[in-house]
Amino acid sequence: MVDPCNFDVRGAAHCYSLQEAFIGDQLFQSSEHSSNDLLWLAQSIFKSVKDQIVPLMSSIFLRRLLLPGIQHSTVLRATFQDYNKHLTDSEFYSLTVDGLKKEILSLVEHEVVSENPVSVFHCWKTFCTRYFHRWCKINEPFGILIDSSTGTIGLIRKNSVSLFRCLEDIELLIYGSLEEIGDILSFGLEFSDNTLDREILSEVLQCVINVNQQLGKVSSAIFYESLLSGPSISAEEFLPCVLKILETGYSSSVTALHTSELGADVAWEKEVVDHKNLRKFSIEMFLLLKALSSKAITWGKVLDVIERYLKFLVPRKIIQKFDSEVGFNINTSAVVQAMSQVAKVMFESALDILLLLSYLVNISGQNEKGSDTCHRLHRAEAEAGTGMVAGD
Repeated sequence: MVDPCNFDVRGAAHCYSLQEAFIGDQLFQSSEHSSNDLLWLAQSIFKSVKDQIVPLMSSIFLRRLLLPGIQHSTVLRATFQDYNKHLTDSEFYSLTVDGLKKEILSLVEHEVVSENPVSVFHCWKTFCTRYFHRWCKINEPFGILIDSSTGTIGLIRKNSVSLFRCLEDIELLIYGSLEEIGDILSFGLEFSDNTLDREILSEVLQCVINVNQQLGKVSSAIFYESLLSGPSISAEEFLPCVLKILETGYSSSVTALHTSELGADVAWEKEVVDHKNLRKFSIEMFLLLKALSSKAITWGKVLDVIERYLKFLVPRKIIQKFDSEVGFNINTSAVVQAMSQVAKVMFESALDILLLLSYLVNISGQNEKGSDTCHRLHRAEAEAGTGMVAGD
């Protein structure tokens, strides 16, 4: 397993993020966002509740449970036992990936009371909660491993070993602050005016964070899964649905579903909270865009910075040659996991920019943007979509 590491660029301190945080976030156990957002957003995007939403949620949870760094054979077997599913060593280790998916799916479906999305969702949530608690217990930290010759730092666990790594440039840019990072040119971002462009990019990323928080960080999970396994939805179909939520909130049909599935009182409380969050988002977005416009003076300058940032999101191809066949060992396992973590960040960053640009296109008339600026917004929007596919 590979745990990302953030660090002070002056070398004064290192701050490591544990694997538990990554797994909790992936399995919707994190307190940063509500896992219910996954259900609400899916209901807003897809018309067929049973035929589209239920398979989508199952695909999202299955894919995340089997991600590198999350899948753990001992934890999975222990979770199976919680559901009175007992497999021998030969039975369990003979399972293919598809076999594992079928076993997990059968356990969850057996717990489902009715076929409505809320029931299915809560069964998946319960399974992931059990899995996460089992993972933390089975992989309890025991001690620190330090290799002074290579500078490698690891965490010895009860049934595994975590290796820490430094964040890649794109991760530093997303998770850190530009003031702490130092020379932005070291990240491969070619800016004409280093100081001003850095400040503009910082403002743009603040807008991205605001959009991300309003959607509950689940839009990328839904779009990514729909691209890979279906129900398929194109960017042309996905974006209008999400933008409508950003501008006017959830539709009345979704509110009606909440009422029938959760009860009138819970649905009403949800509607009140959503309305307050929408007002807060709209006001903050107005202030952020106003500050961005004042700092950059022209929207053309903002788009220059965004276009350079989009080029930075295009993955770099790295080819490694091996003299002989390479077995699957701890080195290849760590590389695969680290690459999957970085690829996820790049995909989500491209989608976030795409959502922000689409939002700007929709409100372009309200912000007095000229025709040339609107044309460039559409072009940057198309480039963001291309970068998102490239980062997949």
